Amino acid sequence: MAGRKLPVLPVLATFPEADDLLYIVDVSDTSESPQGTSKQMERETLLDAGDFTLTPTVTAGTGAVDDFDFDFIKVGGKVLLTFFCRDFIVEVGEDTTSVELDLTGTVAEPSANFASGFLFTGSVSTSAYSQGAGTDIVQNCGISTVTGTKKVQIGLTLQANASLQYGTTIGGAITITI
Repeated sequence: MAGRKLPVLPVLATFPEADDLLYIVDVSDTSESPQGTSKQMERETLLDAGDFTLTPTVTAGTGAVDDFDFDFIKVGGKVLLTFFCRDFIVEVGEDTTSVELDLTGTVAEPSANFASGFLFTGSVSTSAYSQGAGTDIVQNCGISTVTGTKKVQIGLTLQANASLQYGTTIGGAITITI
């Protein structure tokens, strides 16, 4: 490719693979010229997407979570992590189940441990779920970080009169700076 100008190179007609190289001019590096320095980068450094596995750890209540799916979209230094759980269970006689998701070693691992109000935005919601005569049993559904760790906590709180085991679907999204 030496001596060939960028406009005369053939056009890639398909989406680049994760390890394909992209041409970029780093304007902050003026070691080659005042306009910047030519560099290469892999496509996955700029843009990546897929799914991965996390094992939720129950931290409140004796409930359970089954069939948890995680997908991500990574653009530069941000990751949008979406999740969906088909069976988030609160056990008989309890009103809360919470789980932690440890992001360490994943594509969504934050660059630093979470601090109060740092690096994180997120939301979570549940499907409609009723008890008895149309009474909504889901009182609160939330997501937060565990300060001083790279963990996210998802919790579901029901009305206090839990005489049965409840299962509901839960889903949401987390935006993380990596």
